[in-house]
Amino acid sequence: MPDSYRLEVAGVNFYHTIVTNLKGNSTAPVEAKMDLDVQRYLWNGKGVVAEHTGYKLYYKEDFFRFTTLPENWWYYLDLHGEGKAIDFPLKMKPVLSWTPIQYIKEKGKLKKAPRAPVEKLKIHICKRAINSEHDLS
Repeated sequence: MPDSYRLEVAGVNFYHTIVTNLKGNSTAPVEAKMDLDVQRYLWNGKGVVAEHTGYKLYYKEDFFRFTTLPENWWYYLDLHGEGKAIDFPLKMKPVLSWTPIQYIKEKGKLKKAPRAPVEKLKIHICKRAINSEHDLS
């Protein structure tokens, strides 16, 4: 089990990614920075394999282990009580990529700089319009 600090960081990153997407109009997939071992802990044995390679479909109840998320993580309401919610399931897949190639000057010569791994979660979100009259539990 990851320590509480890493779960908290994962929760903040995931929540920020979701809410930012819900506030906007884009339908493009989004990426949340999250360590792969934290992802495995949170969703081990959860989700349904999607038709697209590497992706799984997750429903709201699959997030029960993600205790660092606020209760309202899956919807956004403005001051008029109008907004958007995730139309579950979420389509997600873990991604391991690398920092961009860049060069450094060492002893008067250009040399490739070391690259670092970047662990993240690619998320496809379908949204639906809601208002404060909806059941938001």
